[in-house]
Amino acid sequence: MSAGRMHVNGEVHAWRCARQGARLQLEVDGVAKEFEVIAEQPGALWLRDGTKLLHLEYAKEGSVLRLRCAGQRWDVQDAKQGIRGSHGTGSDVVEAPMTGRVLALACSVGAEVRKGELLLTLEAMKMEHRLLAPRDGRVVAVQATVGAIVDIGAVLVRLGEASPA
Repeated sequence: MSAGRMHVNGEVHAWRCARQGARLQLEVDGVAKEFEVIAEQPGALWLRDGTKLLHLEYAKEGSVLRLRCAGQRWDVQDAKQGIRGSHGTGSDVVEAPMTGRVLALACSVGAEVRKGELLLTLEAMKMEHRLLAPRDGRVVAVQATVGAIVDIGAVLVRLGEASPA
């Protein structure tokens, strides 16, 4: 069995995957699904989901696994290799650096923020952690609520390009 946390198109998800012969069990964020592997070749799997036949194509490009199935595409990257918004520059997301409780939000959707500006405060191990904007930009999503318990790697705030001056 393999398990971990992964970035999928900018969002962080917990996953588990196990294969026994022709059975493939996949769990994402606690939702489990079982497939039958009908055929496989390098870069592709044919899976049966009940009565539906799925063709899954995959390709590894550096640290990113690109998946395509049923007209949809996903870019998957191990969360350990992903960008932690509060620890890097140029990032579009601010993630929880640890499991904790959201104490306060200091930003809202549409707000213009400057690099280093307070976005939210997280409480973990009886200490307050200030999460700061990794770059100048506009807040396009706040995925945290005051009082919520968040897991390490959870996306809390998303930044977009700053509005033109």
